[in-house]
Amino acid sequence: MYYSPQFCLKLINMKNQNPDLDLHLINSTFDAKDAFEILIDLLDHKINFHKCKQLSNELRLVEGEQADARVAALREEKKRLISFYNNMDKSQKIYVSSLVQLQVMQPKPAQDEA
Repeated sequence: MYYSPQFCLKLINMKNQNPDLDLHLINSTFDAKDAFEILIDLLDHKINFHKCKQLSNELRLVEGEQADARVAALREEKKRLISFYNNMDKSQKIYVSSLVQLQVMQPKPAQDEA
């Protein structure tokens, strides 16, 4: 398949207009208590976000993404974190690293309904 130079430049320019981004959100060593607090707050915030989004969609009678599964998965992660914390030596330091990767997604083409 042949792509014209103009088409290739357009693709390159589109990529440059919407670059992907890596955010190093957390990259540090903490006391066990501080690390636990940061991560619990982050999980609680995400759970609350999904619950609020779901409630907003229900109030507007808009069908949105199903948040129940995501909330359940986040609650399981929170349980795992609590278990980890409860079973560790609290005098130890904890290194926490969290990379958030942002990728620009191309819109899906509209499908014709028969």
